[in-house]
Amino acid sequence: MASLVVAGSAYLASCSKDSEVESIIDEVESGVDAEEQPEGYFTATFTSGLYSPISRTPIDGLSSRVQSLRYIIYKKDQNGVYQYYTGKAGNDKYLFGVEGTITEPTKWPYTPLSVTLENGEYKVVFLGNMNEKQFVNGEAQNDSIVTNYKGKYSASRINLPTVKGFYEETISDGGEGKTSNFFYWDTVEVSTSNPNAEVLLQRIVSKFEMSREILSTEDGSKARVALTSTLTKNIFDYLEGDGTITRLIGGQIGEITRGVFEDLGIDALEKMLIDPIVNALINGLDDTKIIEALTSQIDGVLKGNEKSNLLDLNAVLNPWGYDAEHAIVAFDKYTKSVDLDNKPVDYFVSSGDEIPRFAYTVNPNGTVGPRTYLQIYGLNGEWKIKRIDATDKNNGEVPDLISGQIIDNFVDGWLIDGCVHDAAADLTYNFGANKPYHSVFSDVTLNMYPKEFVKDENGDLSVTVNLGKVLSLKNILDGTLTNIEQDENKKAYDYKNEIDKLQNSKTIGAFVKDILSGLLGTVGNLLDFLTGKTVGSILNDVLYPALEKAGLGGKGGLVNELVDNLDKDITITLPLNISLLNTENLEVSGGWTQVYEGELPEMQ
Repeated sequence: MASLVVAGSAYLASCSKDSEVESIIDEVESGVDAEEQPEGYFTATFTSGLYSPISRTPIDGLSSRVQSLRYIIYKKDQNGVYQYYTGKAGNDKYLFGVEGTITEPTKWPYTPLSVTLENGEYKVVFLGNMNEKQFVNGEAQNDSIVTNYKGKYSASRINLPTVKGFYEETISDGGEGKTSNFFYWDTVEVSTSNPNAEVLLQRIVSKFEMSREILSTEDGSKARVALTSTLTKNIFDYLEGDGTITRLIGGQIGEITRGVFEDLGIDALEKMLIDPIVNALINGLDDTKIIEALTSQIDGVLKGNEKSNLLDLNAVLNPWGYDAEHAIVAFDKYTKSVDLDNKPVDYFVSSGDEIPRFAYTVNPNGTVGPRTYLQIYGLNGEWKIKRIDATDKNNGEVPDLISGQIIDNFVDGWLIDGCVHDAAADLTYNFGANKPYHSVFSDVTLNMYPKEFVKDENGDLSVTVNLGKVLSLKNILDGTLTNIEQDENKKAYDYKNEIDKLQNSKTIGAFVKDILSGLLGTVGNLLDFLTGKTVGSILNDVLYPALEKAGLGGKGGLVNELVDNLDKDITITLPLNISLLNTENLEVSGGWTQVYEGELPEMQ
């Protein structure tokens, strides 16, 4: 006798009909009770959807996937609205599993069902694994799975279990993956004129598998390098936002340059030359090379503190695979219930501080490494994940969470420090029923949010920068002096007092006097000489010749002297206390990439 069938997938590849179809139809027809029906009644017969074009792989044989099976009947009233049926045939009946479990596997296809109904049009809903007794966590029992069903068909709801959610058991069952609390469903129509219906039970649970492409927890050195690289760039950006690094390096450049001018006896020209040179050098700083310099030293700091409580690098980079047993997933939107047509109608939504959170098992296959998985099973519809936090399995305060359990009272102490990442905005999906989805969280960066820069006994972070490696010294200096010489807006008259002071320089004063004396002989005095001239004239006619006569090499000598003094290591102290390099001030962020969805082998 043909029978009800459980189908593994609703939307995947189809089975083709074969020669058995006709013989099974003959069996169905011969099995219909031929006794004369009472007047005003007909017999509705529900048989197998074995050869339905949407059935990929129906279960054939013994199976425990469905632990309970019931049906609910709705009759169309005079207004065309389907209402809960209250006729003498009875309603809301279990075919098996009224206690929520079965003692032995069920034989599929299942025995055909015949129900005597009053003449009319009906919708009959078959519900598998929707018994509240299948969802129990200790003494806590799940709220009603099917609600509002004793009224209008359209008002009925199939609710997400929240005490004990959907999960896959690791125990095999005749070679099939055990999903003995996944919802199964089908709605069919029968009527006086169309009394026979095929039933194809379909899973209506969606699977979302997430993985993170991260460093292996066993590879501590690479983890440190990865952390150092992202952390250093972030520290640089944070401090450079205030101009802190530029200001600190620029201050030391100014001191070195000023010292060179003093040694040469031309410090009187500070405003004319030092300020433009220092500004040009600061603007020429190579951020990439500064970051490289910081990276190697911050890496050393972190390496020296790997075993301290500063940073647990592996835990930071591997929140789903290091010490985590569960993930607390916070949703902005998550399907709460579907109607009897399996369309999403109600959602858990966040509002202010009220955020729906669910616990899920992390890494169900027990491996730790570059690809650690988190699997969420739920009802179809739109899901918006707000954030995901990892819980520490070694923390005695962590409760024995069951995958899919809703967390009403969220306790921060459950979380591993630093094992938090922001999965906001771009992690939004519209899920179809019984379809597998997979996303990868990648391009991870570490963002730093120091609360305050306060010195303490640990001291600030000091790093050494080689100016010769972060600056093209000779090119910048040559170019800056050339620009000053060619600037027609920079008037020599504005620097009369400074030029006067050059005559008293211990190094080149005598040469300046001789040069000026020769130049002034044609005009009478310094003021007349400066009128109409640019700074370039002073440099080319006075300063460079004086440096030549003093044996200092003129313009080239000035540049070389500056290069020799600047091409050195300088140590700068960042206003960043090492004690702030802890997980409280770090946040892991990145982006999700959808790898696949649907139209692939069904989830097991």
